Parts: sequence; C-alpha cells; structure tokens
Amino acid sequence: MSSSTDDWQMHSSLCVHGSFLSCMEYDSVYELLWCGYQDGRLTAYNVQANRPLTIYSSSKLNSALVSLIMLDRQVVCICENAVAVFTVGGLRRSYTPLKDLCSSGTKSTDNVPEVTTLTCGCSMNDNHLTGKLYNFLNMSATRIMIGTSSSCVLVVEVSHDSVIKPLVQYNIDSSSNFKVTEALSCQKNCIISATNGKLYVLD
Repeated sequence: MSSSTDDWQMHSSLCVHGSFLSCMEYDSVYELLWCGYQDGRLTAYNVQANRPLTIYSSSKLNSALVSLIMLDRQVVCICENAVAVFTVGGLRRSYTPLKDLCSSGTKSTDNVPEVTTLTCGCSMNDNHLTGKLYNFLNMSATRIMIGTSSSCVLVVEVSHDSVIKPLVQYNIDSSSNFKVTEALSCQKNCIISATNGKLYVLD
C-alpha cells in the first residue's frame, strides 16, 4: 500500500443487501473479511489482491450483530440478544440466547443490574490477566468479555467445540447508571468504555 493518500485508488466495492454494517473482523489465515449487519446477517468475503470482493458464506441471525471475534478456526458473533459461534466455513456450531448467558447459576458480583441487550465484546488474553478479575474467574481457557446495556459485563468461555459456558456477571460500577459501549483487552488489563464518559480498567 502506498504511504501517500494521493496514490490510493478504489479497488473494489460491494453492496449486498443494503443493511447497515455494524461490525467487521479480518481472518488473516483464510483471507476472509467477516461482516456483521444490523439486520442480523453475517457475511464472509474473499479478500485477495487485485481481485473484486466475492461472497464466501452468508448466514442470518435474529438480531443485530454488535461485535465479531476471531478465535482458532471459529468466529464468535455477539448479537444484541445472543452469542453464536460459526466455523470459518460459515457453519453455525452453537447459539446461546441472552437469558441463558444471565442464568441464575452464573457466578456474579453484588447488585448486578438487569441486562436487556448485549452491546460489544472482546477476547480476553488469559496469559496477561493476573489481577483480581483473573483470580475471581480462576481462568484456564479461552474467555470472552461482553458489554451490556447496563453497568454489567458478562464473561463466557468458548470451548474448542464451540460450546459457550457462562461464567460470571461483573458489575463494574454500582454507583452509576450507564451502558458499556466498547471492551478491549490491552496488555494486563481489560478496558471498558461507557456512556457516562468514563473508562474502566479491570485487571
């Protein structure tokens, strides 16, 4: 790619069904661009140099996609009301609705507010998390942190056979009413942004 924007050229564009594109993730191993749409559609595109974008696979879920996370030969799709796991070939392996993610058997901190929708998510780097949250979870496998419509974040485990196991509901700040807008794993911390204008750092 040229270092100057003056040399950029439009290589390819593709309009599939007109729905709002809400999230994207790139699989560098298989050279696939995964796109999630507001109408619940998940589409993977072939991305190859000097060739137009072509559809590799397409599936439909029943609510808007808010985040995509690439794991080992799996794509974790966080929708507003569920979490689904697909293979890189586009086959759906599992689907876990919101009510099961927030089941009564899930470990939780005090004063956890009601969760009505999921808003974002990120992969948690198990090797870097060493503080309170790590000890609270007794982490030993792949984990996903999911932001919600309240001050609560959810942590789930995604197994190699695509089974989703809810682990904990964690109330970030019980003194404030807000929605989590973004979650990011960064070195030894998970960073949460919220609609109250604050950044929360969990170690």
